[in-house]
Amino acid sequence: MEKAQKKNKKGRSIQTAHRRGGGSPMDQGRQAGLYIGRILKGQKVDFPVLQVTKVEFIINLKTAKALGLSVPLPLLGRADVVIE
Repeated sequence: MEKAQKKNKKGRSIQTAHRRGGGSPMDQGRQAGLYIGRILKGQKVDFPVLQVTKVEFIINLKTAKALGLSVPLPLLGRADVVIE
């Protein structure tokens, strides 16, 4: 992913890139609900830590344009969602 050079309030150079990692918030909420249900039913709190199995790739073209970034067409083709 391309990065843009920006300066923070103190004038220090920082690198930014827009990307969201992790799974779907809906899937995370669903799993949290299942755990809460099991806890409320009195099950011992000894649940395994789950890893994300589904990752969404979202590109926000409006933000990329505002940062002066160009997004290659092959990358756009691999995105699950493209926000214009």
